[in-house]
Amino acid sequence: ASGGASHYILAAWDGDTWVEQATPDNGFPDFGGETSNLNAIHQLGERVILVGELPGYPFGSGNVFIHEHGQFGLLAGGLAGRPPSAVLVTPDAIIFGGAIVEADPDGQPVSTLGIARLAWD
Repeated sequence: ASGGASHYILAAWDGDTWVEQATPDNGFPDFGGETSNLNAIHQLGERVILVGELPGYPFGSGNVFIHEHGQFGLLAGGLAGRPPSAVLVTPDAIIFGGAIVEADPDGQPVSTLGIARLAWD
């Protein structure tokens, strides 16, 4: 990583250098320099959907995050299991597939049997 950073969680190229986007100034928590594993990023208008494992979230819980209007958190309660290996975005929903076992594991859990569909309003 250039610019003095040892690694980035979510970087954007500004034309000259890579710039970390996952900062408290951008609505993200302070990850304390820990590493992450993001395997998919999808921009949906003002929403950015991140799929993977991030510091501060227990292994196997969460895995699907949203950054919207300067706020960061789990998307609809997250997904339990491994991070989804497939993501399909449609005009009215986002569909996740992979080794996932339930949606919203800490809220109102729903069995997913490896596939989860979240409808947009």
